Amino acid sequence: MKATWNRDKEDLEFNGKHFRVWCHVRNEIDPVYIRRLHEKKEVVFAIVSGIQTDKPYMPRKFPKGTFEIYAVEEVSKDPTQKDFWPIKIKTNADHDVEIWALDKNCGYDHGTGIFVKDGCLWIHWCSWSGTTLGCGRAETEKQIRELGEMIQDALSAGKVFLEVI
Repeated sequence: MKATWNRDKEDLEFNGKHFRVWCHVRNEIDPVYIRRLHEKKEVVFAIVSGIQTDKPYMPRKFPKGTFEIYAVEEVSKDPTQKDFWPIKIKTNADHDVEIWALDKNCGYDHGTGIFVKDGCLWIHWCSWSGTTLGCGRAETEKQIRELGEMIQDALSAGKVFLEVI
């Protein structure tokens, strides 16, 4: 089976049902979702092979292409998992992101021209933020639960792919 996500129209279709899923990413190039440079609290670090690194990078939108959805994971109400509660729809999507140099205050200074593979690009919901670091974000908790149940059912019957256009 295949889910189709029109990223720019914020529409994910799966098995005839439509879900509002967006990818609002705060960075230095988006005029609406701005990540302030030169502020330490704005700096994020790449996740490579599921592990957060010490490499500061500038987030980018979920890449376009076709990826496998390999799991639907329920997340406990553990406060450390608040970004992804109640469900993570996991994909094998990844993309190259540029490592940034930091200024004397440990805020972003400039891109280095060095790139690293950033992974853990999922579809989820978040109660406290409308932006992500590149993941897709469902509009509501109800939507992510329904989409997760539908995908879990499909996974029990075979492979599921996500086409991002």
